[in-house]
Amino acid sequence: MGDCRSTGVLRINNGQWQLEHYQLSVTIDNDLMPEFLEIIKSK
Repeated sequence: MGDCRSTGVLRINNGQWQLEHYQLSVTIDNDLMPEFLEIIKSK
């Protein structure tokens, strides 16, 4: 899969930690961005 970045939001509810939101993103190197944008535009 390669390098990824994730973020999350936790909340304490009745003394228990709960995951409210989680996001996983795949990173794209800057030098690959033009090719990536062309692929996205063609869809």
